[in-house]
Amino acid sequence: MARVERVRPEQWRAYRAVRLGMLADAPRAFGSTYAEAAARTDAQWREFVEQATLWLAWTDAERGSGQAVGSVGLYADPALPPDVACLVGMWVHPDARRAGTARALVRAVVAEACSRGLSALLLDVVDEGTAARALYRSVGFVPTGRTGTQPWDDSITRAEYRLDLPACQHGAMADITVRALTEGDWEAYRSARLEALIESPEAFVATVEAEQAFPEERWRDRMNRSVRLLAEVDGEKVGIASVGQVSAENEDPTVGELFGLWVAPSARGTGVATALVRAGADTARERGRTHLAYWVGSENGRAVAFASGFGFRPTDSRRPMRVVSEDDGEEEICMILPLAGDRGAEF
Repeated sequence: MARVERVRPEQWRAYRAVRLGMLADAPRAFGSTYAEAAARTDAQWREFVEQATLWLAWTDAERGSGQAVGSVGLYADPALPPDVACLVGMWVHPDARRAGTARALVRAVVAEACSRGLSALLLDVVDEGTAARALYRSVGFVPTGRTGTQPWDDSITRAEYRLDLPACQHGAMADITVRALTEGDWEAYRSARLEALIESPEAFVATVEAEQAFPEERWRDRMNRSVRLLAEVDGEKVGIASVGQVSAENEDPTVGELFGLWVAPSARGTGVATALVRAGADTARERGRTHLAYWVGSENGRAVAFASGFGFRPTDSRRPMRVVSEDDGEEEICMILPLAGDRGAEF
């Protein structure tokens, strides 16, 4: 079976090749045409891949040397309720079919939907897509009764299918607990923070060597300066995040800041990051904040897409990266989440 992985921004050429391949192979099955896709510039392809949530299926070869043989995407349609998204752009190369690749692509989308706490997935299938309908029915999608036509040819009809995710949602997130730590929990925070610095040194300005030397008094002081959130699964520490005031150079008492977000590798993709961000938003709201700020690398498409999925929106605020990496680029962008109103409207 092929290997399924999230598409990284630098893989835009591989995604473009698959997209053009699917439109040539099944021109009536998708909402755009080969001519439209072929006319896109390199810059447009790069921007699309950076902003979209996409997966590619690769042949079973060494990482970096395989061939992309399929793809799928997850699209948060603004016209839909915030807890419903669409499975889009599903295709597998004819030579890779009947090998479990399509199911693996669908599982990747379902897992991401669960990690975001979504309640349902929707998709459209053209009436002539017999094999596609059979696949989606086999994994639990059912027709809703709603139909439509392709935007570029109203003679091609399609039907909407829906997969409800309550069981998946609960299974993915029910065992995750997030709690705000007190000064007395400084040792638990210290342990998780040092683990983060060891595992992801490139993500933090601080070093593990420096923070290991901090005395107890300094750790206790840190607990009181910001709210420290700890995520646990069955009593095991799996992630941390902090919520505090915005940076001093742009202080605004109505805006809180989410920072120091880290998830243990073994818990990534299971909803821990989602739970921490939700808890961070709740914490800021409880403290009278109307907005929550989150700084991410301007070129880190995955981080921007993750934040956008919660309702964070980019602003014009930029600052130099304090830690420069290939993924993040040289600048950070401030993204803002409005906190007023019902949380359901934001997530």
